[in-house]
Amino acid sequence: MPNQESMAPCQWACPTKTDVPRYVRLLVEGDFYGAWKINRLTNVLPNVCSLVCLHPCEKACKRKNISAMEGDPVFQEPVGIRALKKYAADNLPPDYQERFLEEALPIKQVGKRVAVVGTGPAGLTVANDLLLAGCEVTAFEALPLAGGMLRVGIPPFRLPRRILDEEIGLLQKLGLEIRVNTAIGKDISLADLCSSYDAVFIAAGAHKPKKLEIPREDFEGVYHGIIFLRRINLGEPVDLVGKVVAVVGGGFTATDCARTALRVGAREVYVLYRRSEKEMPMGLEAQLEMLAEGITLHCLVSPIEFIGNEANQVIALRCIRNTLGEPDESGRRRPVPIAGSEFELKADVAIPAIDQEPDHSLLLPGLEVDTDTLQTNQKGLFAGGDFISGTRNVIDVIAEAHC
Repeated sequence: MPNQESMAPCQWACPTKTDVPRYVRLLVEGDFYGAWKINRLTNVLPNVCSLVCLHPCEKACKRKNISAMEGDPVFQEPVGIRALKKYAADNLPPDYQERFLEEALPIKQVGKRVAVVGTGPAGLTVANDLLLAGCEVTAFEALPLAGGMLRVGIPPFRLPRRILDEEIGLLQKLGLEIRVNTAIGKDISLADLCSSYDAVFIAAGAHKPKKLEIPREDFEGVYHGIIFLRRINLGEPVDLVGKVVAVVGGGFTATDCARTALRVGAREVYVLYRRSEKEMPMGLEAQLEMLAEGITLHCLVSPIEFIGNEANQVIALRCIRNTLGEPDESGRRRPVPIAGSEFELKADVAIPAIDQEPDHSLLLPGLEVDTDTLQTNQKGLFAGGDFISGTRNVIDVIAEAHC
């Protein structure tokens, strides 16, 4: 088992322990395929992660510790590891998948059949590992297209669908069968899967929106963030043309909703966040991208009620201003409402985008999951990813899901 002393800090900080120094060296040598392959050894979605990974490797980069010699300017910024990964993806030879398949195939089959529920990062990682180990793998996806939250939770201006399709397509070339429009508990039961396959891995993601739990959240014109993104990403109609849109939240779902609203015709978009800019989970880079597009950010503000017209259509949000108190369980300072500071903001559409959670209704009664091994108390049944741990970054989910 590798230990921290045997790895460069950037590699140790990467959840999948990708060999960062080696792939950077291969890029310097012009071996783009070799660099991509180093990434794919531990990360089934290297090209996707070149765009959406939160790059914890860069926070650990030793370059920040370099001391300048007298008279020499030194820029102590980390190496742009994620940007280099994108550079490799953009310069891959046209036949890179064929080369990979020629090296990987044929795979000696072991005579085991496995069902994977969900085709997000966790499901695809498990499918990849099992395929390379010689198992026959079938993935079941409730949505009409594979990709899970990568497909419906991230807009195409951040993750072009061609890149996602290529990486899923490579898995299909390795032998993965994907059955879309097949929801567990509706189109096929979990019990039937367990009886038909040697093992089942549930990686159904976290597609259920968390609600604000404030009055009139069911008004027409209120779309919860992940539902809004899913509808837009699947091409379903949402009329925002010429409208004022309020987005509530401080994470990536909130900024994705806000920027998407602009792209589908909103006249004005603003974001409400209950803490300060420093506490926003989306980070400075996403904030700057959002602000550069003309989206207004109201910090230290919480909505307390939706206001509607006689037809129960939202027309405004009643809000309250906050100050920051002591840190809460998240480690961030708790927002404390300021008495008497209530005010209203006009909105034709409101998008609460505070978080998502898994829908555990498809689990059989009495099932328990060991979060270390991902094994349930039912033989042959496993579960992991956001479905068990809640929403996290793509690279964290991939790392956990490795068999």
